[in-house]
Amino acid sequence: MESTACYCGSKKSFEECCQPLIEFQQKAETAEQLMRSRYTAFATKTVDYLVETHHPKTRVNLDIHDLFLFCGQAKFTKLKVKKTKKGQATDQNGRVKFEAFFTMDGKQEVIAEDSYFERIDGQWYYMDAR
Repeated sequence: MESTACYCGSKKSFEECCQPLIEFQQKAETAEQLMRSRYTAFATKTVDYLVETHHPKTRVNLDIHDLFLFCGQAKFTKLKVKKTKKGQATDQNGRVKFEAFFTMDGKQEVIAEDSYFERIDGQWYYMDAR
């Protein structure tokens, strides 16, 4: 069986990169790894992972219906990580600046985000973005 390149652009196979994370077999070790796995979850329409890795404090504000609609309409094409600040295995928080490219309704789109992540009891969560 041929390996598929990971959607996050890590140059690893999907099976050894983000798949174990989005299938809840492993936890992200860094904020960047969580961000990459969340991008992959958008690309594979794995909405349950997006919900579960959203910070518990801000998860209540998440519109799951809109998330399902967006994932169903968007085709993610490329992730470009611009900068990471903190967010290592020993940190409690971190930031990841990135661009996520996708097509929707035949039009190329990009989300440019500076995301904030927090680690609680060894688990990284997406908190919010600027």
